Amino acid sequence: MNSVDDHLKEFSNEVAILTKAHFIWKYVNVIASADKQILAVLNKTPSSWNIFLHSLQTTTFISLGRIFDPNGNSFSIHRLARYCSKNINEFDRTNLKSRKMDGYLEEPVWLEEYLNGAYYPNQGDIKRLREEISNYRIIYETKYKPIRNKVMAHKDFSKIGKNEELFEKTNITELEGIISFCNQVKLGIQEQYWNGRKITFTNGPIFDGHDQSAEKEVNDLLKSLK
Repeated sequence: MNSVDDHLKEFSNEVAILTKAHFIWKYVNVIASADKQILAVLNKTPSSWNIFLHSLQTTTFISLGRIFDPNGNSFSIHRLARYCSKNINEFDRTNLKSRKMDGYLEEPVWLEEYLNGAYYPNQGDIKRLREEISNYRIIYETKYKPIRNKVMAHKDFSKIGKNEELFEKTNITELEGIISFCNQVKLGIQEQYWNGRKITFTNGPIFDGHDQSAEKEVNDLLKSLK
C-alpha cells in the first residue's frame, strides 16, 4: 500500500465487516423477537441459527481486535493514522488539485476557488485524530478486548461458564458508539483526502448506511422464511 487512498480502502473493508456483522446480528434478534411466525420458523432449526448468530458476534469482536490492534506490524486504525501523519503532504493543495483534475484535460474554471476554500490539515489535526483514537482504544481494551481474547479468539479456562462477567461490563449503545467512531474515522479521512474537508466527529451515530442495508437484508431474508 503506497498511498493514503490504499490505506483507506483497506480500513474501509475492515469497518464494513465490523459494522455489517454487528447489525445483521442485531436485526436477526430484533426482527425475530417481534414476529412470532419468524421466531417459530427459526426455532425449527435452532442449532443452525445459534451458530449463525454466534459467528456474527465472533466476527464483530475479532474485527474490533484487528482495527484496534496495537502491533506495529499489523494493519489497524493506528497504522492508518501513523501513515497519514508521515505522509501528510498527500493532503496538501498540490495533491488535492491533482486528484480534482483527474478526468479533466484542462483545469476547470471552478477549481481555483474550490482549492482556496479547502482545508489542508497539519500535524496538530492528525494529533487530535490520534487522541480520539486513543480514547476509544482505552474503552476497547478495558471492556471488549477481554471478551475477544478470553471468549472469542481463545477459550480461557478460568472464564468457562463465567462469560456473563465479561459481557455485563459492556452495553450495545457503547459498542455501537465505537463502531460509529470507526466509520467516522473512515469518512473523515476520506472527505479530507478527496474533498479538502476538515476531519470532524459527532456524538450522533454514523454507520455509512451499513446499518440500514443490514436491516433491509435481514428483514427480506427472515420474511422469505415465513
